[in-house]
Amino acid sequence: MKLKDVNFKSLFQAMPDTSYFVICGEDRIEVAKKSEQYGMLLNNNSVYAMSDSSLQSILNFLSAYLAERDFELDLGNTRVVEPVKNETLSTPKVSEETDGKKSYAEKKKAELNATYKLLDETAEKVFTRSSSSAELFKVLDVYSRFKELGVTNALLIYAQQPNATDIQPVADWSKQGFQFKRGQHGFYIIKRGKEYTKADGKKGYYRNAVKYFDVAQTTAPARERKITTYASHALVAALTMTSPVKYENYIPENNDGDWPPFIKAKYFPDQKKIAVRKGLSAAEYFIHFSTAVAMAMLDRGVDFKNNLTAYQFDAKCIAYLLSKRYNIDCSTFDFDDIPSDYMNYDTTRIKKKFYEITEIEKVIHEKMYKNLEAVLKNYQKTVDDTTKSIGVYQDTVR
Repeated sequence: MKLKDVNFKSLFQAMPDTSYFVICGEDRIEVAKKSEQYGMLLNNNSVYAMSDSSLQSILNFLSAYLAERDFELDLGNTRVVEPVKNETLSTPKVSEETDGKKSYAEKKKAELNATYKLLDETAEKVFTRSSSSAELFKVLDVYSRFKELGVTNALLIYAQQPNATDIQPVADWSKQGFQFKRGQHGFYIIKRGKEYTKADGKKGYYRNAVKYFDVAQTTAPARERKITTYASHALVAALTMTSPVKYENYIPENNDGDWPPFIKAKYFPDQKKIAVRKGLSAAEYFIHFSTAVAMAMLDRGVDFKNNLTAYQFDAKCIAYLLSKRYNIDCSTFDFDDIPSDYMNYDTTRIKKKFYEITEIEKVIHEKMYKNLEAVLKNYQKTVDDTTKSIGVYQDTVR
């Protein structure tokens, strides 16, 4: 596929009269000035005017425009080169042979369908085709980095760019003046589009497959992620305040006799209580107590008691996400006990299960965060009253 096959006509028509491009031959680009400004078309057909000295911005835009269509622009000599073949099976593909014949709407629909297909395949892979817990670890890690994009897009990012840390749409990278590294190809996530009215009169939203690139695929410098670290005693205090049931120290005669060493905390559905061992480190306490809190929040009656093993696994996933959120050491987690029932789930049930896990983690976090503010405010008041520092504390929960 050559440059001449790319339909630039609609692009030019959207440009203001103050500018235009001249395309020469099959593989070369020349930019000609018509007035003192260049026009630049970006996402959603918005037009931005660039100053006369912004030839580089035009080239940045062309790089982004062609990247959307799986071309690459060598900015060194403004030549368009065909992309290096990407054999990664996880990236949704749209046939290039028919691409030129499709309308824009048909092309976007094909991209969306391909992305949904990848989503279903990925959801199934995590539970049903995985030979180890590594797949689930990776999905939860991706979600922990991109919570705001939701479960659906966490699965899609995991499938296509699992090591991504900072992602933006093509046009956003271009607006900031960054180009895409040679040989790199974008990946698709699903974003909400325009609102429409359904047949029953209710409001709905269209869905669009939008191409993104990770910062590592561009010339942009990596940005350091801001991490807020709280004192461990404050986190433990806020977490215990979040428990929906009462809790007590573990005493063998009151809590099912002697526990095996690996049990640090336990939720009792009949008594609606949590028991926790004494002498745990703050990290141990946080991990095991948050698992028990998750169990208490998952408890919805008979189904819970009949499927304790499955719910214990869900609670562990919730505790893992919460621990990641608050920068607790997660090295002791393992997910080798994926419930056998999950292996038979269809993709709809798997996605629903992921959604339930992330929603409960979010609820615990929201409650805990409010409690954390109160705890820190109270600690600060104590410090102010006693003129002592709270920077040093014992990292063991008594």
